[in-house]
Amino acid sequence: MEAKAAYNEWLRALGDDPEALSQLSALSDDQIERQFSGEIVFGTGGLRAELGLGSARMNRHTVARVTAGFAAAILKGDSPKSVAISYDTRHGSAEFAEVSARVLAGYGITAFIAPVPWPTPLLSYAVRHFRLGWGIMITASHNPPQYNGYKAYDHRGVQLVPQPAQTVMDAIAAQRMFSAKPMPLAQAQSAGLVRMLPESMLTDYLSEMLPAIPRARLAAQCGADFPMVYNALHGAGANAVPEALRRLGFSRLQLVGQSADANFGGANTPNPEERLVYAEALELAKTSGARIIMATDPDCDRLGVMVNHGGQYTLLSGNQLGALMIDFLTDPDVVGKPAGDTMITTIVSGDMGEAICRERGVATMRTLTGFKYIGDVAESLPDEGRKFLYGYEESYGCLSGDLARDKDAVQAACLAAVMALYYARRSETLIDRLNHITGRHGAFKERLINVTLTGDDAQAMTERAMAKLREGISVPGMRLIATDDYLTSLHTDTLTGDSSPLTLPREDVLKLWLEGGNWVAARPSGTEPKLKFYMAARGRTDAEAEATLDVLNAAIDGVIKG
Repeated sequence: MEAKAAYNEWLRALGDDPEALSQLSALSDDQIERQFSGEIVFGTGGLRAELGLGSARMNRHTVARVTAGFAAAILKGDSPKSVAISYDTRHGSAEFAEVSARVLAGYGITAFIAPVPWPTPLLSYAVRHFRLGWGIMITASHNPPQYNGYKAYDHRGVQLVPQPAQTVMDAIAAQRMFSAKPMPLAQAQSAGLVRMLPESMLTDYLSEMLPAIPRARLAAQCGADFPMVYNALHGAGANAVPEALRRLGFSRLQLVGQSADANFGGANTPNPEERLVYAEALELAKTSGARIIMATDPDCDRLGVMVNHGGQYTLLSGNQLGALMIDFLTDPDVVGKPAGDTMITTIVSGDMGEAICRERGVATMRTLTGFKYIGDVAESLPDEGRKFLYGYEESYGCLSGDLARDKDAVQAACLAAVMALYYARRSETLIDRLNHITGRHGAFKERLINVTLTGDDAQAMTERAMAKLREGISVPGMRLIATDDYLTSLHTDTLTGDSSPLTLPREDVLKLWLEGGNWVAARPSGTEPKLKFYMAARGRTDAEAEATLDVLNAAIDGVIKG
């Protein structure tokens, strides 16, 4: 349907809503084209789009249509006809959660809503803990405030992987706009089809999670002498993370960003990967002498950590934090014997964690990008006689144990705090520990380049860049030795020309292996109009690895500008 025709349909459908009509009437032709061209797409990462009226925007009408399709898919499946729903502090999140519950109720499906904004891992935990059939999380993760989104989960608490996601996408495609009929809330509650998740769920989760943190007893003994700063970035972690840390024994905890704020205190991108979001926490930390600063994104599934090392605060990368955690979880002096035998990470995450696992006798498995794949593989391990220990992505997401199956920043904050305390008792910082790992395995450095694509030819630009990379890459002083093309599912030895199949699902991802353990990878973003380039370099020292990164970076720049 063309944008103007879709716009007129919305005018007719919302004729009894004066506020909506006023907003629609105020739109320019350009805005109509942007907001009504096509329909919001439910992809393998769920939904994510700007807020506003229109078929291509996040609003209660598009959320209702998507949920109607999800409900149709649920009714055809074998899992229980029950759904846990949680949400973050973004604009519209609570409303979208309620609309989703009311639509599900209209299909006879029971919806259990979180009483307050809860972190994403608690949504996954609720599905598993109460043995529900499905889950919905209303969030746009770390995107700017004008965005919101919708993630769907299966009965395992795993975000939908491609095959079940396609079933849901097909069911959504069969739904006409405005065909969903949400049941009135009072009627749905009276019928027992919309209920609240118990407020005690956070307590239940912490009671199971905290005893599994290695050296938790050390925090109870010494945590009161360990100053920290935590910034919730005005998101769903505001209650869960401080409560968890205090229960462990960390009473010298200073807090910022605690109030629920859909504008995230003015942060354009509430992303703990960005140094800018630490400004307020840094001022507080410098005054108090805090040993570490921690920040979580709005739905509290990503954790960022800054370390006070010699009076300077250093922001750890996701790869560094992931490596530190797997080092801690497998260190015989810390844990004796690891609680599992398998670590899972992604094909674009760094290699330091795998080197540590190899040293400690822990297996490493690699998945495509997206924590849903890590959760999916973790669930399959018992069938193979294996036990999941830890999983992480380079983008600040990690998880250990079996309570949830999505990245968990509440758990990660506890693990990071105890880990930092443990080394502090040995007169070391987390930077010192990284240096110790480098001394054992060499230096590992990584870099990410995000290329934002704009305009009508964004898709064509993506295809051209990926096609050029598939022709190979020229890097001074390094031969290209192999390629992993996940679109064709082929690993190719470029020196011999021999090929072998890749076992991971098909996806538009390309990884180019160069001499010396160096590599570059590229993929289009699944949630934003971006092309992502990943680089990884190894060296005897940090300086040597950084110099190699610069060479790789220059080669990628040539691809982008070409």
